[in-house]
Amino acid sequence: CLGHFEEYPIVPAVLATKELLKNIYEVLDTKGEGIKFEIDNFEIFVVKAMPPKKKFDVIVKSEQLLRDLILYTCTISDDSSVYGHYFITLKAI
Repeated sequence: CLGHFEEYPIVPAVLATKELLKNIYEVLDTKGEGIKFEIDNFEIFVVKAMPPKKKFDVIVKSEQLLRDLILYTCTISDDSSVYGHYFITLKAI
């Protein structure tokens, strides 16, 4: 996170998004159905800045919206705080 808010180091939300997407795509690939997905939409609602070098819990829920749309609702937290909610919609291509 070097260079990102030098006076107040935080984990950038885009870095958290990248890791969430990486893991979601890994899970989709393990299903082995050969279906490819692209990002249809994503929204980030940051509640609190994420401090670096901290362990976070991530809860990911998926919901089939349409035959070709899946919504992933991801919440990042720790024992005492919620840091953000990430809503990622993937579309089969």
